Amino acid sequence: MALVEMRIALITTDPQLGTHVVILEPREGTGRAVPIWIGQPEALAIVAAVQSIRMARPMTHDLFKAALDDLGAKVEAVDVVALRDGTYYAAVRLSTPAGPKTLDARPSDALALAVRAGAPIRVEEEVIAAAASATMTLKSSEDASPLVVAGDVTDDLLASLTEDAFPKWKM
Repeated sequence: MALVEMRIALITTDPQLGTHVVILEPREGTGRAVPIWIGQPEALAIVAAVQSIRMARPMTHDLFKAALDDLGAKVEAVDVVALRDGTYYAAVRLSTPAGPKTLDARPSDALALAVRAGAPIRVEEEVIAAAASATMTLKSSEDASPLVVAGDVTDDLLASLTEDAFPKWKM
């Protein structure tokens, strides 16, 4: 169970499906990127935190972070721990006055919290390998569309994720 520290490299729109994708890449050295498809509200929450955009009212992730702070808990890390049937699973690792706690979370929510807390984002090596070799079937608005993720993420997907097309989402 080895964890690789990652960073959010890019959040963009998958041109084939029209959904948002967060691309994680290793913080140190080279390695495979991990694409995680997320919803629009979660993409907004992550981008707002990365770019330090202050909303008029707290977003859900801001509220949760404030509650953790008030309770004396600290986000130690966010781990992407599994990829099963095209779905990623994450865990939020906390230190609390009552001792360490682990919370099950959707990766998108965990990433939004990690950015707000300044916590490391880590991905299991097995998940990185599975993401590189898995064939994921995702639903588009018209039809189910197979998307093969291989190597450093699908070549076509990365080729379409240009900074010029989505400059405000570049991390």
